[in-house]
Amino acid sequence: MASINKLSIRGIRSFNPDDEEQVIQFCLPLTIIVGANGCGKTTIIESLKYAMTGSLPPGNKSGQTFVHDPKSAGHTKVKASVKLRFTNRAGNSMVVIRSMEVTQKKTSLTFKGLDGILRTTDPQTGERISMSHKCTELDRQIPTMIGVSKPILEHVVFCHQEESSWPLMEGAILKKRFDDIFDSTRYTKALEALRKTRLEYASNVKDIKADLVMYASHQHAANQYREELESTTEKLSVCHDEIQEMGVEVQSETKKMKEAEKIIAQVEVMMDDVSEKLAEVENARAVYNSQRDLLEVDMASSHSRKDLSKMLSEFNEDMISQEIEYKEKTDEMQSVRMIIEDFGKKSSKLNSVKGKLSAEHDANTSLLNQRSILVGKLASDYRVDLQGRGNVGNSQSTAVTNLTSGTGVQTQLQYMGIDTTSKSGKSGIESQMSAGSTVVSSSQHQPVMLNDVEVDRFQRILKEKEQQLRNELNDFKTQLETDQDNFQQQLSELMAKQKAVENEKSRFSNDQRNARREILSLSNHQTQQSRVRKTDVDQARQFSLQALHDRDEMSKNSRLMDIPAEIRHCDAQIDDIQRSIDNDGYLLKDLRSTAEEQNAVRMLESQIKQDVEGVNELLKEQNYLFIKYNLEQPDAVDLRSLEGLYLTVVEKSETLNKELNEEQNDLENKQREATEKQTILQQSDQRKHNLKRKVSILLSDNRGVKKIASVIDEIIQSEAEWDMTSKVSRDVQPQDLLTHMSNTLNDLSSDEDNTETISKAIKTLKKMSKIKDSRGQTTHLECPCCLRNMGADEVVVFSERMGDLANKETSQLILLDKHQIKEDQRKKAMYSNWRKIVANGLNDWLDFDRIKYDLNEVENKVEQVVQEVALLEGELDEMKNSTTELENQMNEIRALLPHVVRARDDGTRIESKREDVRSRKDKLSYMDPSGGGRDLKTVEDDLSKNTEKKDQLVKDISRKNSELSNLNNRISKSSKAASDADMRFRDVEGKYKKDQESSSRKQSLQETIEKCAREEKRLVDQIAPLRQQIKSKEANRNRMRSAAKADEDRMRKNMDSLISDLRSLKSVSQRISGYFRNRSDEELERVIADLTKIDGDICSSKEKLTEMEPRIETLKFQLNEQSRHKKCIEANIKLYDSLENIKRLSEEHSEMHHGVQEISGYETAKGSYKIAEAEKRQKEDQKARSEGRKSGLKDQQRQLKRKLQQEEYKDVDEEHRESMIKFETTTIAISDLEIYYSALDKALLQFHGMKIGDINKIIRELWTLTYKGEDISNIELVSDQGTSKASRSYNYRVVMSKGNTQMDMRGRCSAGQRVLASLVIRLALAETFCISCGVFALDEPTTNLDYENKRGLAIALAQILATRSAQHNFQLLIITHDEDFVTMMKNELATQSGKFPMPDKYFQVSREEGQDGCFYSKINAIDWDEL
Repeated sequence: MASINKLSIRGIRSFNPDDEEQVIQFCLPLTIIVGANGCGKTTIIESLKYAMTGSLPPGNKSGQTFVHDPKSAGHTKVKASVKLRFTNRAGNSMVVIRSMEVTQKKTSLTFKGLDGILRTTDPQTGERISMSHKCTELDRQIPTMIGVSKPILEHVVFCHQEESSWPLMEGAILKKRFDDIFDSTRYTKALEALRKTRLEYASNVKDIKADLVMYASHQHAANQYREELESTTEKLSVCHDEIQEMGVEVQSETKKMKEAEKIIAQVEVMMDDVSEKLAEVENARAVYNSQRDLLEVDMASSHSRKDLSKMLSEFNEDMISQEIEYKEKTDEMQSVRMIIEDFGKKSSKLNSVKGKLSAEHDANTSLLNQRSILVGKLASDYRVDLQGRGNVGNSQSTAVTNLTSGTGVQTQLQYMGIDTTSKSGKSGIESQMSAGSTVVSSSQHQPVMLNDVEVDRFQRILKEKEQQLRNELNDFKTQLETDQDNFQQQLSELMAKQKAVENEKSRFSNDQRNARREILSLSNHQTQQSRVRKTDVDQARQFSLQALHDRDEMSKNSRLMDIPAEIRHCDAQIDDIQRSIDNDGYLLKDLRSTAEEQNAVRMLESQIKQDVEGVNELLKEQNYLFIKYNLEQPDAVDLRSLEGLYLTVVEKSETLNKELNEEQNDLENKQREATEKQTILQQSDQRKHNLKRKVSILLSDNRGVKKIASVIDEIIQSEAEWDMTSKVSRDVQPQDLLTHMSNTLNDLSSDEDNTETISKAIKTLKKMSKIKDSRGQTTHLECPCCLRNMGADEVVVFSERMGDLANKETSQLILLDKHQIKEDQRKKAMYSNWRKIVANGLNDWLDFDRIKYDLNEVENKVEQVVQEVALLEGELDEMKNSTTELENQMNEIRALLPHVVRARDDGTRIESKREDVRSRKDKLSYMDPSGGGRDLKTVEDDLSKNTEKKDQLVKDISRKNSELSNLNNRISKSSKAASDADMRFRDVEGKYKKDQESSSRKQSLQETIEKCAREEKRLVDQIAPLRQQIKSKEANRNRMRSAAKADEDRMRKNMDSLISDLRSLKSVSQRISGYFRNRSDEELERVIADLTKIDGDICSSKEKLTEMEPRIETLKFQLNEQSRHKKCIEANIKLYDSLENIKRLSEEHSEMHHGVQEISGYETAKGSYKIAEAEKRQKEDQKARSEGRKSGLKDQQRQLKRKLQQEEYKDVDEEHRESMIKFETTTIAISDLEIYYSALDKALLQFHGMKIGDINKIIRELWTLTYKGEDISNIELVSDQGTSKASRSYNYRVVMSKGNTQMDMRGRCSAGQRVLASLVIRLALAETFCISCGVFALDEPTTNLDYENKRGLAIALAQILATRSAQHNFQLLIITHDEDFVTMMKNELATQSGKFPMPDKYFQVSREEGQDGCFYSKINAIDWDEL
């Protein structure tokens, strides 16, 4: 028998990994371990389970928290070990050592289980043997060594505290636990495997039998195919000899044809050459005639070819010289134009620079004025003495005078309007300027002009002023924070005092309320219940002791042990009788087999008749297809005709399939072509879309096309307004438009300023009006236009008029001329802008023309492809219709084929069943069953007697179970009565004690109420003055904050105003300094001088260009005329060449025609060729017929071979033999599997029922003994068989009996009842299954148990120890923190003294401080007497 002896722990949970191992020596039969919560008691159970099974505690699947924490130990790696000495079921002492380690990573822990060691001693030699095993090997070996399965060890013997109530968990978990404990899953799986295997074999045997019949028919057909193949091979050999003979004769005739063909081919080649040469002559003449018609001047009649060549060479020399001159003039003209263009670009750049510099000059002047105003304003606002840094006072003029007298700087005074409110620090200057005049208000700042040094000094003064204001603001804020802190501290102290007083008052009030509530509760309780006397307590104690005595007397009844033995004896007799019944059943089956065989023959004949009718009906349904495709309808009972129909349909299907494939290939090719066209169409559409998108982009308002069109409209409209003769139309090209605008700009540039010319002309007219004599004296005045003398009045008017016309300021002529010049400049600017727009958009215009051309081509291509696609779609529709027709035929044949196959297979099965009928009838003729000395009647009588004996024994077992149940019920009632009496005694005793305690408690509570009332009144008097002081302090603090906020805002506003003004002054000064550093005035003067020089250069270049244009036009005209004359000469030379070519070709044609006429034998060769060709055709026809016959024979031979190579005919003999063997062996295997399944199923059912009965018997005894309540009379484990007929499974549940009603205990019991029921069930399981190992551990068994149930559990455990004391290896391990329960156990064990030895020691677990300052678990052994 197996037991555990000694356990040592190191490094597990709170056990020290560096100190010595903690050891516990297990006692027989009881070991008690006590300790406070959290000291490490449960770790002992966990270590025992890990040593035995290798299973980690719940929630520690990965094992990191099972080992001592490395962080707590101060190491990166901690090793732990568990050692257990135990005795195996053979009585040998063994030691198992399991080690593990945990490593601390950066963010996680890793657990590693090390190889374990199993150590034992050789009983013969005494030598110690150690074996290292992997963890999984130890997990399998140790449960085997102690004779208990792993599920029993995990869930019953060493059950963890967290899983102690597993018998009342949900159904799925409970089923899995009990299946593991009963180990029924393995046998259930075996039953399921046997059942499935038998069903699979039964299904396979039908298929095998059908295959066997099919192979027989295939074997018969294969023999016929082999005979046909031999006949076809002989015919093929004869046909081959005929083909070879015809081949020799065809070769002879072919040789004759080749000899004649050589002569014919030679003549025909020469005749083709003659024809080709004649065609060349005709072509040459046609070319000559066309060249002659195209001549502009026919020079061939008056000049020879030599003369024309000489004229051409001389003409080339003259043209070369003129082209050189024309190129030089053109290059020179282009160079001048480029120079003018460069001058224009330089002029534009200089004008841009000039404008920029002028703007900078004006801006700098404005900045100087702005700075002078800003300095005057700042000096006044901030009272800055610009000379002595003192206060200015109220007079601005004083400050200005001091500044100018001290520095000698010239000042300029301007008057600016300033808001009168700016004296109080308002930032900013509000100036009013209009048309060079100054608006003066009643309150103004005087502007001051300073140089850069003076401005820097002024800015430093303002920065010092800013720093002064900032320091004042910081000092003010510091003082304000100090004052606020003092106020807040005083206020916090007052509020803290108030809070403390109120809390104290609230505490006294709560104490009074609680005391009054408790007094009221005690009074109500005493009123509702009657008082208990001392005599009532003594009477209840005496009644409880008498009930316990009665219960113990009933538990000693000897029938409780005799009845189970009698039941087991009856079960053994039932097993023997059942075996006899099974044997007689098999014998009875054999005796009745003859009748069954005859029934089988009749059934087969009926099936054959039905199958024949089914085949006929099937063939009748497909009759219309047989007629449509000219198929002969077979006979349903003739297997050969069905095979022939099958082959015909397959051949028809292959033919249609081939035609369909060819039609589908053509359709795919046509679809591919259509797809290509569609792709081309899509690509063209895409390109068309892209081109249209580009057109829309180019036609957008910001692109060149729209801009050029707009320019054309503007030019046409403007030139019409200006009365100019427009050369621009709406379809003008941009290149021509650019030329027009360049010419117009040149015309506008030629106009000059005629002011001086007009003045000189007027002065000349004035001189011409003066008529002088010979002395040069003026005699009179006459009109210079009409030569009329003028009178004195007219002279005065004339003189004044001429003076007015000569005056540049008032002359209408000059003013009109200036107006015209301005108008021309405006036009010039407009044309320049237009030319720039056209030049920039020229590329867009060219792209637009190109894209429009491409778009037209793409649209034409799209129309063409659309027509081609429409044509292809028509062809596709026709081909699809043809393909659809073939597919319909193919689908009909394919639909017919399964029916034909089915008819053939049905015919095969009919033939097989006929063969089976014949064999069964033969078998019936020689069958003679024998009963081994007994006939059918004797066997049936013996079977009936054994069945009656079995029923009688079952009734005896039922009667004995009823008797045992009555005894247990009487014991249960006695136990319940004892429990009720003890409960009543404790209830009376408790009520008596409570009455005494309530009286003393009420007096103490009344004193507490009076004391709290006095203290509460004292605290109320202290609260009112504190509240008044807090309100006063809060009001003072708010007033101080408001005043400080206003002062701080005012100071911050003054400082921000100063900073803003200083920043504005600095920005203006920097911009002024930057202007003077760049020397922009000098740059402006230089640009004006360069512009004047460039304008003169442009005028001179234009004059030179005007002089060159006439000569270039003359050269261009001469070159065009000479080129035309040159082409005429070259055409006449080509005409001479064509005439010479015609003469040469005519001579060659005549020579070739003469050569053809010299060849003889042409007609004879043609006759021989025709005769040989006729003979050859005849022989080839004979050969083709022979080859066709040979091809047919080959196809027939190939088809026969292919049929023989098909799966149903290839190796058909071997397959028929193997199928026969497989059929017989499978039939035998099915019979054996039925026997195995029945035997295993009965054994499993009997074992399961027996174990459930044993468990419930023990549960009933223990529940009656331990449970002290009156509501639940009994609990039991109920096993319901699964509803599935295919496989055997069990569902488990725990039920409780309340009176005559049974109900599920899960969800209907209290926490204490659940704990007690789980303990009872575990004890019963241990009693039932732990035959080889008497170890049982209880971890905190009293959880949720009241006093009475604790005492009942102690009594039950004591009795279990007494009854199991005879078993020398029984061990009960109790771990608890409940000292009352330990005391009960000690008292109950004392009552059982003498039946088993008392333990010498018990063990106490505690947490003690180690050398490193941490607390670790320690195990100490203490004498039993000290418990």
